[in-house]
Amino acid sequence: MKLKKWLTATSILSILPLTAISCIKVNKEKIDKLNDIINLQDEKLATKETEINQLKKALEAINKEKEVISQKINSASNIATNLWNSFSANKDVTTKQAYENAKRIFDIMLKQEGIDTKLVDTTKEKVTLRAENDKFIPVVFMDLDDTVLNNFKVQNYFALNTGFDFNTFEEYIKDASSDEVLGSIEFIKYVWSKGGIVMFNSNRLQKTSVDGSRRNLIKLGLEEKYAPDWVFWMKGVDLNSPMPWKNTSGGNNKEERMNAVNTNEWEIDGVKAKFRTIMRIGDDINDFNDNFTKNNNAQSIKAEVKDKPFGKLFGNSNLENKSIYFNPTTKSWETKNWSESYIFISGNASYGGWIKQLGFKNHAYSAQEGFDKLNEYLWVPKAKNKI
Repeated sequence: MKLKKWLTATSILSILPLTAISCIKVNKEKIDKLNDIINLQDEKLATKETEINQLKKALEAINKEKEVISQKINSASNIATNLWNSFSANKDVTTKQAYENAKRIFDIMLKQEGIDTKLVDTTKEKVTLRAENDKFIPVVFMDLDDTVLNNFKVQNYFALNTGFDFNTFEEYIKDASSDEVLGSIEFIKYVWSKGGIVMFNSNRLQKTSVDGSRRNLIKLGLEEKYAPDWVFWMKGVDLNSPMPWKNTSGGNNKEERMNAVNTNEWEIDGVKAKFRTIMRIGDDINDFNDNFTKNNNAQSIKAEVKDKPFGKLFGNSNLENKSIYFNPTTKSWETKNWSESYIFISGNASYGGWIKQLGFKNHAYSAQEGFDKLNEYLWVPKAKNKI
């Protein structure tokens, strides 16, 4: 059968003209050459694609290295404040002085009408409260981070590595490794000894951070009885719950938490207690009336600080200066009928609301953005027009 097909094909070729056979051979050679060219182009294309992929990988590596370098440069801008807060005696003097002043002012705030210092019993292993008509337990609301707990161990880690990371910070909280902001623990004990209560108003998460925060405070010398669950009013407490400290919701501003403590009765161990915030302590402008400060720029806030009721409360020892609340619905200030004082713990310039209030996005800025901002507030020698 194969032989028959071969003979048939041979017979067909035998009757073709020689010119046709020659053309077929030429065309085949051209096709072969064309295929060789195509194969060569394919090889070159494959080589180019390989080179392109290698270049892409090299570019990605360069960009990653550039990002790390950029982060280190930006972190370098915080080196001075990190060193100051980690090692300087100036830091200790500043905070010790602030807390000594806070004691003096706290004693003055206790003298106002409606405040009762005999409703808190600290003589037993567990703090107990009493309720009395038209009488209020005095409260000091304190931020935790860099107000009570010095966080610059972890801030230094962020500066030396790749910047702030939430999960790393959560791990740090659980490790309870913060040192004391000098004077804070002694002040907390002082408030309790005078018939007051210290509550903690922090942006740490209520759901995950109470245990680590409490253990850290105890390690620093605070008695455990002064850190029951109900003194923690951190981010996420459910203000619609009868026991906010036991339940969490989406979130709320610090000012709303303090306002809730002032405006409601709270059942604690079977006692319907009434509280009144007479002092707020923090290291960030947003620790006081963040309904206002979170939504305004530095210029607007500075105007309020200069000669408005908000500014008068910082270091206030005059009982005529009343507590205020910024209503986020009406966008206006409301004046309360009791006095209050704000104590600012200075020194932390590494992070905080001030960065956003200067116009920087995401609470961060590059070194170049920082330099550009400095040009807005600059003295220039007469011999020069610019730096």
